[in-house]
Amino acid sequence: SGVIGKERDMIRIGHELTRVDTREVCALAEHTLAPRDVPYGALAEQRRVLAGAVVPWTTPGFDEIAPPAHEGRMIDSGRDRVKASEVDERGELMLSGFVHRFAGACLHLCSAFGVTPAYMREAKRGFSTFEAQLHLAPPPGAGDGLALRSGLLATGNSSVRMLHELRHARTGERLASFHQAGVHFDLEARRSAPLPAALRERASALMIA
Repeated sequence: SGVIGKERDMIRIGHELTRVDTREVCALAEHTLAPRDVPYGALAEQRRVLAGAVVPWTTPGFDEIAPPAHEGRMIDSGRDRVKASEVDERGELMLSGFVHRFAGACLHLCSAFGVTPAYMREAKRGFSTFEAQLHLAPPPGAGDGLALRSGLLATGNSSVRMLHELRHARTGERLASFHQAGVHFDLEARRSAPLPAALRERASALMIA
């Protein structure tokens, strides 16, 4: 891990997960961290030190996700409430609380175009994520109601790109968005498998790009 850049007051951090034996890079992550008001000081000095510690980073990064052109096609994919066990020391929803909800939203969206639990059992198929982008606004706290909506951005031969949004159930404020790209997966062969034509046709009704 290391600091890989600075954009205005924001700091970018990169992570590489590598195999110990071959040093092959298996996964990459980038964080863009924006300053926030927190109850401990020296933030400006911390940012100055971090900005001076930038290391080389040669990965291509991630494409920007355009806002949906057909937002009305998004489906309801989750609704619940933040539990006290899910908040951190600041009283805010932890990162894992966002990720778990978007994982559930993915399954709801897959079911909507035919990749149901019954289909996956019978056809021995699954869904494997290979890229994700998470954008966070100020997080909710314990007791806040949450509502999720999801839609499809694109489908390829076996790949699927999705967009999920998490909003405050009462105010409608967007709390987070999650772009997820993955493949329709053959559980026995352990590789991607083409989407059947019937599923691709059903998916077209959920396209929001």
